[in-house]
Amino acid sequence: MAKSGKAEAMAANDQPVRVALVGAGEIAEVAHLPAWSAAGDARVDVLVDPNQERAQRIAAEFGIPNCAVDFEELLQSGDVDAVDICTPPHLHAPMVLNALDAGLHVLVEKPMATNLLDGEAIARAARASGKTVMIAENWLFSSARREAEEIIRKHALGQPFLVKARHESSLYVASTGGAPAWTFSPDTAGGGYLMQAGIHTVALIEAMVGPFQEVSGYTSAGNTPPDGFLESTAVLTALFESGALGSLAFTARSQHLGPRRLGLELFFDKGSLELDVWTGRVSYTVEGRQTTVEDANSSMGFAEEISHFVHCLRTGSEPETSPARLLSSLKTVFAAYESARTGNSVRPSNVASTPAPAGAKEVDASGD
Repeated sequence: MAKSGKAEAMAANDQPVRVALVGAGEIAEVAHLPAWSAAGDARVDVLVDPNQERAQRIAAEFGIPNCAVDFEELLQSGDVDAVDICTPPHLHAPMVLNALDAGLHVLVEKPMATNLLDGEAIARAARASGKTVMIAENWLFSSARREAEEIIRKHALGQPFLVKARHESSLYVASTGGAPAWTFSPDTAGGGYLMQAGIHTVALIEAMVGPFQEVSGYTSAGNTPPDGFLESTAVLTALFESGALGSLAFTARSQHLGPRRLGLELFFDKGSLELDVWTGRVSYTVEGRQTTVEDANSSMGFAEEISHFVHCLRTGSEPETSPARLLSSLKTVFAAYESARTGNSVRPSNVASTPAPAGAKEVDASGD
């Protein structure tokens, strides 16, 4: 293993990067596989999932030549250069670490781990491995973020003094189809809606505004099945290292029938800006004039995310969403949980590593 902390560039040749996608769940089928299909310098050669009926159906749909059940056997086969891990979160850490031990590059869905101990282990292993390791945080590659940052640069808006965010969906509303069973267990999910979806917003804000200095968190389980022990709703108030203040609200119990509402508002001395990652819509006000940008080709960033991973793999450059860079988002989420539990505001930098939950080292390639 390389010890420099810099990833080794994959040897240039005429062959595409060979990928095994692990976990044939919804995120793989509706997001990752379409993005891989559009990648010109890579191909998915193997789909790994214990549910072979589902795996074979999806493989046929996307022209994937091979299906497999055994993740460990795949790692030793030498048939692929990289793995894309789309399993439930409790499997992320052991799969990432095992893939790095086998000398493979790794793309892994967010959150990278269900606890800080595993997140820190992934970051250390990634630095030591000489391989490209990237968290699949697609919001950072979305067209809405690109457009918003271009507007901020063009109008020299500088740093915001206030941040407001909301992330609303009906994921936990049974009448809409509900969420997979793993989302309701702390051992498999690591947390409720804040961990499973709100971490998108946290990562985006950190990328655009800077680190959270201190957070206060409030959570409500509501009617989350089966026992209401994971939050379906969370509210955070925050102080950023830049001096900005923030309020963030998340719920998976929204009854609205339209698309998800993924709004982020930034307030500057010279204007304001609002973006929605889901629709790609960006609206801003500068010097009293409001402008709305509607992009007919808006993207939630999945194709750009895959392209960035392949680029980093080929060049040896550090991904924008490397484990080291996104560990702070995981710490912010756990700081919010600690605050909700204790009633005190918490600095993410002071959050201690937590032990891995029972069963965290069990490896099963089931998708979500």
